[in-house]
Amino acid sequence: MSKPNIFFLAFNYLPWLSAKFGSIGVVGLTIALGLFLRVWRLEELAGFDFDQETAAWWIKSFLIDGKFSLIGQEISVGGLFIGPVFYYLLSVFYFVFGLDPIAGNVTVSIIALITMALVFVGAKSLFGLKTGLLALFLYAFSSSVNFYDRTVAPSNVAMLISCATLYFLLQVRRGVLFFVLIGIFLGLTFSVHPGAVVLIFIVLVYFVYNKHLVSASKVLATLIPISLFLFPLIIFDLRHSFLNTLSFISILSRDDISPNSYPWMFGLLINLRTVITSLTRILLPDRIGSILWTVPVIWFLILSFFKNRSSNLFLILWFSVSIITLSFYRGVIPEYYFLILFPVFLIHFSHYLINISASKKVYKLLIFALVFFSVVAHLNSLFHYRYLVGLAYKKQAVKYVIEESGGKDFQVDYVTTLGQNTGFNYLFYWYKRLPVGNSGVKYIIVLPMSLAKESGAVFGDIKVLKKHEEKLSVL
Repeated sequence: MSKPNIFFLAFNYLPWLSAKFGSIGVVGLTIALGLFLRVWRLEELAGFDFDQETAAWWIKSFLIDGKFSLIGQEISVGGLFIGPVFYYLLSVFYFVFGLDPIAGNVTVSIIALITMALVFVGAKSLFGLKTGLLALFLYAFSSSVNFYDRTVAPSNVAMLISCATLYFLLQVRRGVLFFVLIGIFLGLTFSVHPGAVVLIFIVLVYFVYNKHLVSASKVLATLIPISLFLFPLIIFDLRHSFLNTLSFISILSRDDISPNSYPWMFGLLINLRTVITSLTRILLPDRIGSILWTVPVIWFLILSFFKNRSSNLFLILWFSVSIITLSFYRGVIPEYYFLILFPVFLIHFSHYLINISASKKVYKLLIFALVFFSVVAHLNSLFHYRYLVGLAYKKQAVKYVIEESGGKDFQVDYVTTLGQNTGFNYLFYWYKRLPVGNSGVKYIIVLPMSLAKESGAVFGDIKVLKKHEEKLSVL
């Protein structure tokens, strides 16, 4: 009996290990490695900026002041609020960690852990073990996905909800329970992000396409949990003159793009470009990904829509409904609005790679080389990434001011670029030493530190200056 070809074993690394040690062991190992990559240097790479500080103050108001809220975060376009579920979830971990902001990063790490498991079970249910393992592998080691998984923001949950919705749609034939579960996760989208709410339209289109799966009782089982999650926002609107509803209408009528004869089509093309660029960076970071993976990704999408529609139904649904629906907003849409697409794309693209690798040995070698190079590039990106204004450095700067003041009153001013003076106020509160009005020694926190010429205490890219009588000069 001849020895297995080394390249065959290399490309089929995870399935081969599965045969040796069992699929559960391989899945567990891959998820564990993925989790490690998400908690490694956790505080150093943790952002504590506007969104995170807003969440921290909300949670402080809930846990310390006992104030309940019907709404969560205001979305970036302004005037529209999402539900509070994500903040209440964060509150559990903030309570455990004594209001330390790192609690938020622990929370999203656990969310990432669950999402990785759902990527595997969804891919395995849809296309089999090999696809499940490859999709999990690509998801776990992607530095681009890692970035989103580390971000403490409601939109972070979008990928988990997307995976769960996909998996439960595959299970609906097993009974009404899965319609209830779909309703729960669709209801959660109102507390996540408008981009996640698109999943409701995706599920609606799916059930219209598969009418034989639906009955009155199953529709009711789906709508009840959705209504329960929507209820706080309805009450908020009734109490505040339909603020959310009017803001939603206003957002749809905005025209942030130059006047065009076909504004919706123009927006559609822009969003299509954004999505394709984002998908390539999931596979390979930065511009290299756009160069190496753009053509294969575009070709795969063309095949999915025009040749392999039956096997790629879910990808077609997620892709087309997301882009078409969000294109009704006439402003520029950032890539994180399309987070629900990312895991579904990886699942289907992994299946595509598995099928190609089975056709010819040369394709197997080529795909192995691309996947191997992608993983190395992602690991290199992660290990060399520096975030010099992260939570760890902001904590160090705040502690320095408190300790240097020697227990006396102090003032704090900021010299920063637009929107960068965030996070510090909550940290002063957390360390139980708030700056006092116009009395005491004055400190100036400079971010980035290149904005100040004077020497001072440096923490990452943050500089702390103690103000003396002479005038400080800043750039």
